[in-house]
Amino acid sequence: MLICKASHFRGGTITWKPTDNLYEAEFTYRLGWRYSAGHGCSETLVNQYVNTSSSSWRCTSGCSSQINIANYGYSSSAWISLDYQSGGGSWSLQTTVEFGMRSDTRLPNHIPTSTGKPTYTILYGCTETITIPVLDDDNDNTRCRWANSSSECASSNCSLTIRANHTAGGTYAVAIMVEDYPKTTITIGNRTYTPNDVISASPYQFLVVTPNDSSRTCNEKPKFVTPTPVQSSTVSVVAGNMVTLSYYATSTGTTIVSMLVIGPPGVTRSTLQLDPSRNGVYYINVSWLPTVNDIGSATLCVEATDALGINSDLHCLTLDVTDINECDSNPCMNGATCSDLFNEYLCECADGYTGTNCQIDINECDFQDCLNGGTCIDTVGVAVCDCKPDINECDFQDCLNGDINECDFQDCLNGGTCIDTVGVAVCDCKLGFTGTVYKANR
Repeated sequence: MLICKASHFRGGTITWKPTDNLYEAEFTYRLGWRYSAGHGCSETLVNQYVNTSSSSWRCTSGCSSQINIANYGYSSSAWISLDYQSGGGSWSLQTTVEFGMRSDTRLPNHIPTSTGKPTYTILYGCTETITIPVLDDDNDNTRCRWANSSSECASSNCSLTIRANHTAGGTYAVAIMVEDYPKTTITIGNRTYTPNDVISASPYQFLVVTPNDSSRTCNEKPKFVTPTPVQSSTVSVVAGNMVTLSYYATSTGTTIVSMLVIGPPGVTRSTLQLDPSRNGVYYINVSWLPTVNDIGSATLCVEATDALGINSDLHCLTLDVTDINECDSNPCMNGATCSDLFNEYLCECADGYTGTNCQIDINECDFQDCLNGGTCIDTVGVAVCDCKPDINECDFQDCLNGDINECDFQDCLNGGTCIDTVGVAVCDCKLGFTGTVYKANR
């Protein structure tokens, strides 16, 4: 468990993913704090990695190095005071790590991830639906439930409908669990999971505040306008390449004073600027430079706030990060097959070639000799022996057959005896006969 004693905690989420090293996981946790509290929360630290000496990681159960399952979490004290149930006490975020291989992907399971903000604002007296973006790199079915029960609040997405009629100016805490379910029955390690079984879960805690402003209606809130990227769209980006997106927003009768960016660690944004070509329209540029560790899907959300403190709906999209396909440049030669790897490629050479790009023709004559004075000729993938005259045809093999027996192809006349010599048959004639006369028998 990640044990942190902290003040003015506003909720958060914790997720993990396996690395290329055996029994190693990379944790990502996003925490909300009162401004300047917690880890020294400031404008420059939003969406950035923050490491301080005030926190430490510790496993709470299943911590043996020989097993695949272990529990980790985040513990905090001093939540903000709430207008429903108790506040100011200790809360925790926990997740379970399992390294068993999935039977369908042949990889460890990926926990579902949710992208939301620490605080949602709903005008008192209004009813709104909050949809929390959820991603699962294994393409499992995802569902949400309350953190204190097994009841689900959504099936294919995580949507909460909230009626802000309890207290004007109230503050409320929400705790949910995001779970993934396989689409078909699979095994992970030694366990079987059906489509009705939870594989893993990630926690998400946040606040809802209900300001009272009689001058605004429920529908009067900041809105994003073109050329803002389309809501729920997917933007493809290659690891190592910078992606920059622009978000434009306006609000009736007032100005936009800020835009909150919620995205993967390392996301940066420009200062808020007025669009010089449109009155009342403000924009920011959001940039991200993903690495190979970010390969997969990530969610990027932006929220606009106007001068009256009213927030827009979250405007979210998916960033699909892929590795550069090094095979696109066709580096493999001579009919080789190219396999794309992380930051590199591998050429599987055709017979007869070697080298990084299969650019070298192997001289097969370096590995064998032709017998009986035959001459080795290198061809692609095979050595051919050019045999001397009167040596059997070797048919792409070494000259192993030796001297041809010419007597196999001719007979001596008049009872003579055929004697094989190199390249010629000689007749040993009977008494009373002479000469080299013979007849062909084939």
